[in-house]
Amino acid sequence: MIGTMNLLRASSEDIRSGGAGWTIRTAVVATRFGDVWVAECPHGISRLVFLDGPDDVAAEQRRLENLWPKAAIETDSRELAAAEDGILERSNLFVRGTDFQVRVWEALMEIPTGKLTTYKAIAAQVGAPSASRAVGGAVGENPIAILIPCHRVIATSGDLGGYRWGLERKRTLLAAERESQSAFAF
Repeated sequence: MIGTMNLLRASSEDIRSGGAGWTIRTAVVATRFGDVWVAECPHGISRLVFLDGPDDVAAEQRRLENLWPKAAIETDSRELAAAEDGILERSNLFVRGTDFQVRVWEALMEIPTGKLTTYKAIAAQVGAPSASRAVGGAVGENPIAILIPCHRVIATSGDLGGYRWGLERKRTLLAAERESQSAFAF
């Protein structure tokens, strides 16, 4: 079950420091929805992405090193990998993004489990009613899959729209939420 999550935003000081003095733990975690790569910094989970290809872990590692070049990165953290269900109990999600992206991600976290909304509705919610496409871009850049529930956003037409990790996975996530009518475990 997913606990209450707080979305924390990287400060300008965090960004300037490049993560100096931090240890970021990473691991591949098997879930019923597919393997995910998780990164957790001192402020909380900063990345959770599905893995679909053999080079995905290396690509995510490089992305993390570019975002936080001065942080110590502990790869294949046994403690983090052993915490499959515990990942859902973490209280903080830590994101680095533009003001607009963070507003969109905050709006995503307000979507109740098992419910859907549209890109257009999110655009109105963040005060940019004509920015549905920009909302789609921010949704696609979501750094923390499932926990920032971008899979709950669909097109105004009722079509599923897109999903960074494939429409089949989006269907599976939505079906799991409908079945449980509550937050679901990995």
